[in-house]
Amino acid sequence: MVKLKSEVKGFIYDTCYGQVKKVFNSLTEQEVKTINRVLSEDDMLITESDDLNELFEFETEERLKNDTESLNEVLEWCEQ
Repeated sequence: MVKLKSEVKGFIYDTCYGQVKKVFNSLTEQEVKTINRVLSEDDMLITESDDLNELFEFETEERLKNDTESLNEVLEWCEQ
């Protein structure tokens, strides 16, 4: 299973090209609303760890470490 790294409060993920576009170390509720209004249809703002395991299927910590979409910069492996 994966979760957001403790210093990462959110990130923009390009679903078309499969890559992390921007990382946020702090986010206010107002900033989240503003970002969501201006995102392209291919981009997704991810701020919650709850949906990560449904969106990104990593079976092992090794697969996360070897990820080529930069997800290993924003996600960390957790056992539960």
